[in-house]
Amino acid sequence: MKTTNFLPLFAFFFSLAGNLSLQAQEEIQRHFATQSIHQQKIYQNTEWKLRLQQMEKQIADFTLNGLQEKITIPIVFHVVYSNEQEKISTEQIYSQLAALNRDFGDLSINSTDLLVLDSLAHFSKLRPDRSDISFCLANINGLAGINYVPSSTNQFEDDVVKFLTGATVIDPTNVLNVWVAPMIDSISGYSQLPSGDVATDGIVIDYRFFGTTGTATAPYNNGSTLTHLVGSYLGLKELWSDTEPCGDDGVWDTPIHNAPNYGRITHYRHLSLCDGYPVEMTVNFMDNTTGGYMFTKGQYKRMAAVLSSDGARSGLTAGGTMCDDLAAINQSPKLRSIGVQTPLSNSTKETLSFTIHPNPVKQQLNLQITQQPANVLIYSLSGKLLYQEKSIQQLSIDCGDWTAGLYYIQVWNQKQRLTKSFVVTH
Repeated sequence: MKTTNFLPLFAFFFSLAGNLSLQAQEEIQRHFATQSIHQQKIYQNTEWKLRLQQMEKQIADFTLNGLQEKITIPIVFHVVYSNEQEKISTEQIYSQLAALNRDFGDLSINSTDLLVLDSLAHFSKLRPDRSDISFCLANINGLAGINYVPSSTNQFEDDVVKFLTGATVIDPTNVLNVWVAPMIDSISGYSQLPSGDVATDGIVIDYRFFGTTGTATAPYNNGSTLTHLVGSYLGLKELWSDTEPCGDDGVWDTPIHNAPNYGRITHYRHLSLCDGYPVEMTVNFMDNTTGGYMFTKGQYKRMAAVLSSDGARSGLTAGGTMCDDLAAINQSPKLRSIGVQTPLSNSTKETLSFTIHPNPVKQQLNLQITQQPANVLIYSLSGKLLYQEKSIQQLSIDCGDWTAGLYYIQVWNQKQRLTKSFVVTH
């Protein structure tokens, strides 16, 4: 954002009512606690506040000519659970990893929503041409980066979860720690911003907002909640300020937001009540709509600065050597075909379904869609788009030259979306 603007208090509260135009009738509504927890921490730690000021200067001085090399950030997932429902599956963790690589790999614009496509077209010049940031499962001294930790606590609201026996932070300089745990009320999660206490460094996310299958709850089962939180972890500010309406997020090409937007995008030209009435970027991952689809060039530069050799998270650039052997993980006997149906409307009359066989597959994968033709996407575990086709009912595809491992296939129409996984073996 180029300037910092302020509105009278009545206008701010009026804007909250205006944001109702983006809301849908949802069973749960996502709330991020990053800002409130951060304010508590810097109030208690003035040294951290000074380090953040130094970080802002380093970001301002940084010149983006592309990262020196592609960066793969290893993640260790601490799954803290008090019952079997909260003990999410490895497949759900893999689905979240794929969603992160999809979003940061700029492959998330596949949408049938015309309002989303119109909004993306409006902001197309601000989208980076590529991203050199990807993610992998960490390998810590030969141990895979999935850590299951039983707990007697069934709700968390702060960093207590990070100090449970068996769930303490692991190598936070080189590895992104993510705690998946039940959170109080509808808090979806929060991030620790760069330059803070290493003992608590990382992200906490509720199991209901994690991944694209299993316990992930519609409409937040697209995996992009963690994308938003990783953005904060890498130095991005949310597009709104809890304490300063029309505050600046430090990025030149993001419009000023007076408050977070919730729910699905229902109007393309959603205007901020801040000075100049800019069109809010409701498709940005750092807003709070269900339709996160993009970062901007300015946001990418900010993350690249934080990851650079002088940046606050420079240690993550060496983390790629700590990636687990995905081929070995993909061939694990624990893998099973999964499917999650995501209603996009409350008035569906026909149930979308499809079959794939054989699974596992060595050569020819066959797909059959029931009812009407639908759209098809196939992703690798890393989030790479391998195949896409619109309005088909059956498909045979040769997987003989594909790398052995786990893949995801998505089928959707105007009302529903269905995701399944399949395993390629040779």
